[in-house]
Amino acid sequence: MIFVRSKKNIIIVVSIFAIVVVGVVAFINLRGAKPVAARAETSAKVTKGNIKVEISGSGVIEPIQSYDISSLVSAKIDSAPFEEGDKVKKDDILYKLDATELEGNIQKTTNSISRLELNAKDTKDSIGKTVIYAGTSGRLTNFNVKENDSITSNKLGDIVDDSYCLAKVPFNEAQIKQITVGQLSNVNSAALMSSIQGIVSKISSFSTKMANGAVLYEVEIKINGNNSLIKDTEVTAEIGGLESPAAGKIYSPETYSVASSLSGRVKRVYVSNNDYVGEGQRILELESDTYTSTLNKSSLDRSDLEITLGTQQKQLENYNIKAPIDGIVLQKNKKSEDTITAGVNVQALMVVADMSKVKFDMKIDELDINKIKIGQPVNVTVDALPEKGFVGQITSIAGKGTAANGVSNYLVQVTISEPDALKPGMNVNAKTIVAEKSDILVVPASAVWKKDGKSFVTLPASSTGTSSEVNVELGINNKDYIEIVKGLSLDDEILIPTIAKDNTKTNATTKPGGNQQQQQGGMDAIPK
Repeated sequence: MIFVRSKKNIIIVVSIFAIVVVGVVAFINLRGAKPVAARAETSAKVTKGNIKVEISGSGVIEPIQSYDISSLVSAKIDSAPFEEGDKVKKDDILYKLDATELEGNIQKTTNSISRLELNAKDTKDSIGKTVIYAGTSGRLTNFNVKENDSITSNKLGDIVDDSYCLAKVPFNEAQIKQITVGQLSNVNSAALMSSIQGIVSKISSFSTKMANGAVLYEVEIKINGNNSLIKDTEVTAEIGGLESPAAGKIYSPETYSVASSLSGRVKRVYVSNNDYVGEGQRILELESDTYTSTLNKSSLDRSDLEITLGTQQKQLENYNIKAPIDGIVLQKNKKSEDTITAGVNVQALMVVADMSKVKFDMKIDELDINKIKIGQPVNVTVDALPEKGFVGQITSIAGKGTAANGVSNYLVQVTISEPDALKPGMNVNAKTIVAEKSDILVVPASAVWKKDGKSFVTLPASSTGTSSEVNVELGINNKDYIEIVKGLSLDDEILIPTIAKDNTKTNATTKPGGNQQQQQGGMDAIPK
């Protein structure tokens, strides 16, 4: 904002109760001599009045806050719902940009992370499978693996539980209805000429029709701790007094395979062939370094992808351009379907401003800046709104001035809290009172002159015909009037210096009742 400055930034308003000015004009012509400057004098009386000192300036209205909305990405605008003059709330989406490509990249990154997770799970499973355990209790057979052997994913041996055997014997339909699981049974072997006790472990629900037309059901009997019965030996059974109508056979217990689902080098073997092993006991262990390395690499790859995904998701936020404040759209430069370019030297997409308050800057010169204080009220008028008046407040004073044409000026900011119809760009005029006194002794400022750093006024000639000088103490002043603090009384008459011209066009300052003096020296001017 530029403050336009007159010769002095001080507007003077003086109200004088009563001023009596008596003008005395004297023209002196010297006969027979070269014409010289004529001297004219006027007089005035000391009166009472009011002096108000104001500093004025002008500026241009600005919003209290204003933001140029720009984009961090280059893209096509999908939507731009707000127009010039619309009110917006903080975080409203001003522009939604086309993020199709970025969203596709985000999905690819997400898929890559998912694949790594699956691979890591498989690798962890493989690491778990490098140790092979016994799936059941029994005797380990057909096992010939040694440490440092390289094995393939194949069968390594068998585990046979030889602590029991099974007899499967047929009974007819009438008998089967009287037999229950858990019943004691006597198993008879003609070959061994012996009877061995067992327990019914299973009753088949499926029947078999014999050649003679009989329908039979198979009953399974578990015989513990007896290795004398050989597989396929024929036996009969008696259960609760019921004799089996036909012979059955002895079956070996189920055999469990020991196998590896992985290929690799055997790191350690914990058992030997024909050892008795318990369920869950370690059989052997494969090298797992390769799988561990793969898992570690997968973890690092996933970490990198998660960083990439986080960056992409953060970038996605740039495709929704939001309002930084509550405010009004002052200017809109881009619309839906436009393609925008990111950069620092491109036109703003939009200007959003907070118009709840407005401000303007004035330039105050160095002679007056110390009269300005933060919080000082300012009366503001507007060229475009002549019927309205506004009140502002000094909210900022520059600490450093700017020199121009031998004068330093300081920027002073004025804030108007109730802007009403004020709009950005309106020209305003401002006045702030820096001093004010009422009912004080005043004289015209031109009546006071200085000598040797002191202030004087000239009294009219006495009866002797000689004027006199009076030293006075001054108070506040403006360009027209000055306060007399000491040295004069109400209604005292004083002379006012005047400037006359001679035929040689030389300007001189005349002290009332005295001699002419050149402006370059002698009598000081009162600051305006």
